[in-house]
Amino acid sequence: MAYYYVKNSLGTRTVGGGTTKQTGSFAALGAANVYATVALAIADGATAGDFILCSDLHNFDSVASTIVWAGPTTGFLVIGSVDDANCDAFKAGATERTTSGTSADIDVSGLVAAYGMTLTFVDDLKLLNSGSELKAYLCSIGPINSTDGLRFAVDGQSYELVDCTLDLAASTSRLATMEYGGIMVMRGGGFTRSGGTNANSLTSTGFGNGGGTLNLFGVDLTIF
Repeated sequence: MAYYYVKNSLGTRTVGGGTTKQTGSFAALGAANVYATVALAIADGATAGDFILCSDLHNFDSVASTIVWAGPTTGFLVIGSVDDANCDAFKAGATERTTSGTSADIDVSGLVAAYGMTLTFVDDLKLLNSGSELKAYLCSIGPINSTDGLRFAVDGQSYELVDCTLDLAASTSRLATMEYGGIMVMRGGGFTRSGGTNANSLTSTGFGNGGGTLNLFGVDLTIF
């Protein structure tokens, strides 16, 4: 088990691997012990059983380039948001985003669990490979516009969203594009609307190519 610390406005670390669990502020950790992005921590070895801990002030904008979180195929990699002033305490708010272009995704492969992260994307939040799973807890996702959504790239993938909030920014926004045989489970949480009228659909593409499963438990659907 190793720990990797991330803050885009501070970090300069790219090699050296994970450390033991730290305490105190990110400033005290120092730039040389902090990565600028989640992807850089993964490239330096973060894998199953490890923790990538992002400052709640981490706010990385990849602009028009896709962000890739490449997780392990056995055992989960944890990516979480922690207090900038106290890096061993949970605090939601760390953000990774794409903001321009036509197809800038946040793509996830392998097994990843995210806690307290804010994820915003121009195109999709997408699972890449068969067997990929994203478990998201207390995360904020969106705004999701009319051409965006959580997406399955192939059969045999799953999302589990627990106490997450999704911003469907337009009346044509949707939670998921279900064109492959994937499973999505949402427990608690709900939807907000930052623009447009009430949302009019949860999914698109008609569960083709083998079908899909969508289960909602205790989810606030009042914007529909």
